[in-house]
Order: sequence, then structure tokens, then C-alpha cells
Amino acid sequence: GLKLFLNLAWRGEQGLGEYVAGRYTLTREIYELIRQRAGFECPFEPQSNILCFRYGDDDAQQVAIRERLLREGRFHLSSAVVGGRRYLRMTVMSPHTDLDTVARLLDAIERTALLGRRPSLR
Repeated sequence: GLKLFLNLAWRGEQGLGEYVAGRYTLTREIYELIRQRAGFECPFEPQSNILCFRYGDDDAQQVAIRERLLREGRFHLSSAVVGGRRYLRMTVMSPHTDLDTVARLLDAIERTALLGRRPSLR
């Protein structure tokens, strides 16, 4: 509760409301960015600061992408099952998240998926 109280004290009620509305707006912009990238899809338009998306058609690949990105420590994603399919899931909260950050995330997802397709050299 302390974080919420301090944030409310710092921003004020109107400022906090504007910040939340800004995160919702940014999530909508991220949705449009993802829709424009080949190979990516979203199951629905975001109604808040939460956005599900996937790269490719393979559910197992979504899990592998998430695990690799988490190991690398550059991006944090969760996942969710929507309509029986596995999706990557982001929650837009940080004031440091912007469209450039998400473009780098999408690039990393594409690279990670490509690495997963290479034959093993064992």
C-alpha cells in the first residue's frame, strides 16, 4: 500500500489517473505496432494495459521464446492461454516502456524464434 500512497501523494489523484490513461493509450499503440509486423498476431484489441500476442503458430515456440528472453534478462513477459492457444502477455506499467522498447522486444522475439529453428549441432 505504501507504493500506491506515495505515488498518489506525488502525482495527485488527477496525475495518477492521467498516468493510467497514458498506459492504456500506449498499449493501444503497441497493439497497432504488433499488428503491422509480419508473423505477429493479437487475439483481441486491448481494453486496458494488458496485451496478448504471439509470433508464429506454434504454442511451444511461445513458451521457448518467453523462457529465452527471461534468461537473457532484457525483457519480462508472461504468457496466457486464450481460446486454447498460448500467447505471450505484456503488462504496460513502467514509465520507461515506449514504442522503441517494444520494437526492440519484437526484434528480439524474431531473433529468438529464428535461433529455435536452427538445427542442433550436438
